[in-house]
Parts: sequence; C-alpha cells; structure tokens
Amino acid sequence: MRTRHYLVQEGPESGTRCVATYYLDAGEGSATMVTSPTWPTQSASWRLGSDDPSDRRRKRTRRKRGRVRRYAAANGLVHLWTLTYAMPHWDWTQVMRDMGRFIDRLSYTLKKTGAVPEGRRMAYAYAVELHPGGHGLHIHLAVDRSIPRHLLLTAWGHGGVYASKLRKSRSKRETARAVADYMTKEFGRTTEALREAGVIIRNRARRYEVARGFLPRVVRAIHRTIEGGREWLLGCGGGEVPITEFSSADIVDWNGPPFTWMAWL
Repeated sequence: MRTRHYLVQEGPESGTRCVATYYLDAGEGSATMVTSPTWPTQSASWRLGSDDPSDRRRKRTRRKRGRVRRYAAANGLVHLWTLTYAMPHWDWTQVMRDMGRFIDRLSYTLKKTGAVPEGRRMAYAYAVELHPGGHGLHIHLAVDRSIPRHLLLTAWGHGGVYASKLRKSRSKRETARAVADYMTKEFGRTTEALREAGVIIRNRARRYEVARGFLPRVVRAIHRTIEGGREWLLGCGGGEVPITEFSSADIVDWNGPPFTWMAWL
C-alpha cells in the first residue's frame, strides 16, 4: 500500500535533519531525526537503532499496523464485521482468495441495490487472524458504511458473519483507529508461530488487504531540529491541541532516533 506524497518544504539535503510527516485525511503526523546523504530515502528512520531481529520484526509490525490505522482513519472505516468458516479452515492463501471473491460479490450486490452509487466504490480493509480455541482462521472486515447483515451473509457463503461492537469514541477518526487497532492486533504473530498452530501459510504472506484508490494523502517537510518539526505538525493540525502525543523522551532507555508523534480528532 503506497501513500501519495507531497514534499512541501525543503531543508538540508544531507546530514542530520528532521523529517516531519503529516497525513491530511488521517489526522496524524510524526517528526523523526534521520541521517542520510540523500532525500527522500526509503525507510531511513527505522534503519537506525537496534540490529536485533526481534526488534526489527516489532518495527515492521508497527509500520503495518500504522498503515492500516491511517487508512481506516482517512476513510472512516467504523463498521467492523467478523467472517468465520462453518468448518475449521487453515489454508491462509485460500482464505485470501475467498475474501477476494467475497469482495467482488459484495461490491456487485451493493451497486445493484443502490447502496454504492454507480461509478463509486466502497472503501474497506480486511485482515486474516487465527481463531482462538483451535477453529482455524477468521477474517475481520472494516467498511465505510452500514451494510445489512443478510447481504454480507449471502456474499460470504462460507459460514457466519458477526458485527463487532467497539466502545464509542469521541470522533469518527478515533473510532476508525480503534477498529484498525482491533483488526491488526495479531500482526505481531510470526509465520513460524502460525505454522506451529497448524496454519498453512507461505513466507511473506500478506496479512491484510485494502480497497485501491483510497490512499491517504501525506505532506512532508524537512527541518533542522525535532522542535521545528513538532511546530510544523501543530500548524498542520490547524492549531488544535492533539488528543494524543508521545515522543522518544517518554520511553525509558530509547536507543533510536528522537521522534514525536501526535493525532487529532
């Protein structure tokens, strides 16, 4: 999933500088100190720090969860459903294929019933997860609109469809973030751990999919200091106080580059 980028302000082209990133539709942003001879540099910030494999795996997991969270917040994915199989199903690739066909059938049905206007598309995200208690795999589906359960059941056709109710939040964005956090909570489970549990899964199998054409917009600016990046982010937020803000200064024994992150309603 690639995000649309717009570089709006240039700073030093090499050496140590602060890269500030603001996601317009998702209402969140971050500023990180990086060291690199060129700009932009793919994944420059996370390359600094620990070389421990488990640490790198945790960082990859955080990045994946962050992408889904921002996508959900940008597109208002506040309706969460869980799709299950009537009989235990363990083949990860087959589940992803079943979901692809399900999305095609559901999209056709929603257009036919007028729930999605002609020429428009539905934003969605889904993630596969190991069912607790040894019942194989199930899927969490987040969508941007209310859909009658019987339409979902007909389009799925493999088992049950259940609505998941989360605690009511202060805004649509915050609810979408909670939905994304819930549906990605198992992203940290390794492929080896899934195989030990009986799942048939290939290396580098995708953990989630999203609808194309709904990528969040992002602007970036380069500053000389982390303080400059933070001030720029606050300006992007329209001067409103973020509902959440934390930084590397809040983490004991942090060994990576200085950073700050914040989100708005």
